[in-house]
Amino acid sequence: MTISGSMAPERQSVRLRRRLRRLTGAGGLQLMTPVLAAASSIIITRGVGSAGWGAVVHDMLVIGLAAHLVGWGTRDFVLREAAARPAQALMIWRRNTVSRLVFLLPPAVVVTALAASDPSGGVTSRLLAVLWLVAMVWSRGFDAPMVQDGRYGWVLTVDLAAAGLSVAGLIAALRSGMAETTITPLVGVLAGAEMLRALGRTAIFRHRLTAPGGGWRPVFTELGAGWGFFLLGFSGLLASRADSYVVGLTLPPETLGQYQIVTTFVIHLQTLGAVWVMAATPDLLRLPRRAVLRFAGRNVLVGAGLMAMAAMVLPFLVPALFGVAPAMTLVLAATATGTLAFLYGPLLLLAQRQGRELQVAASGFAAGGITFAGGLLLAPSHGPAGVQMALAAGHLLQLAIAWRAGGRASS
Repeated sequence: MTISGSMAPERQSVRLRRRLRRLTGAGGLQLMTPVLAAASSIIITRGVGSAGWGAVVHDMLVIGLAAHLVGWGTRDFVLREAAARPAQALMIWRRNTVSRLVFLLPPAVVVTALAASDPSGGVTSRLLAVLWLVAMVWSRGFDAPMVQDGRYGWVLTVDLAAAGLSVAGLIAALRSGMAETTITPLVGVLAGAEMLRALGRTAIFRHRLTAPGGGWRPVFTELGAGWGFFLLGFSGLLASRADSYVVGLTLPPETLGQYQIVTTFVIHLQTLGAVWVMAATPDLLRLPRRAVLRFAGRNVLVGAGLMAMAAMVLPFLVPALFGVAPAMTLVLAATATGTLAFLYGPLLLLAQRQGRELQVAASGFAAGGITFAGGLLLAPSHGPAGVQMALAAGHLLQLAIAWRAGGRASS
């Protein structure tokens, strides 16, 4: 056996270990958000009730929307441009970062300061919301470098430290009694955890900031180049979050808190279906349309089983964890609506392989509009269950457009 031949298995072993590390890190990062959200909701609801959690969720929704607008599809856009021009990868990231901070962050800061404010918190509450937003935008700006460099493990370590600070800080704030009359201390803890994430990622990717070279100038056309990626992400955000915004606008904070608890469980179950579709994506992109539809049928059957189980378990699980009893009408409406998501993923792949991403994006905007308008009409009379009915109508529209966009050319 030659030396090169004996080294081949070793190289393959090194590559396998590297892939496993990346997979573990990426998977851990994907799990961090839902796990931390669940822990935060349990701690806050147990401490100040569902009304307090609903007030915090209101700020989360405002800040999350603002951060998404400033994000402008940066991760996917930068990854695509850097892959096409690897020699200019650093300049592309710098120029995109500066352009978003100069042109998009200022108006987002103003909106956040006006919309995400606890009346009893005064200026402090507004300032903390703004700091939370800025830190989130800066942290997410390193998503593309993280994927390019494969430094998931280091980022996961920082996020775990931030999560630990968040949990410990929330418990301390609640036990001290500081959050009895205002949610400002809770917002401060969450903002502080986000700032720690921002500092940690800055340290990990400091070479991106200190390396010689240009790119530190805003270019307005940079935003136009990333417009398509922003539309795809924003349409998905509207389709998935419009119901929460309706509840936040029309119903009391206590109802928003309970609504967020129930729907978050449903979304976590939907994630299982999304992971299954993701794992099968390479095959689904090659299989004929009929085979993809068979896969979709199996997927929705699994989803229906999971949602039926959730409908039976949530009335007992939510009071045990959160100390509040959800309305049965909301549980049934949320689990019934959640089943539709298991059908959407495979149909979306059919549309994407036909090159009809814009139709898919348009369906997200249309679905979000139907959910928002229908929710505003139904919420006063039917409460959260009415908002779920509007969400179901939006999902059905998305399914119809994805079915049509998938065409029959791939049969």
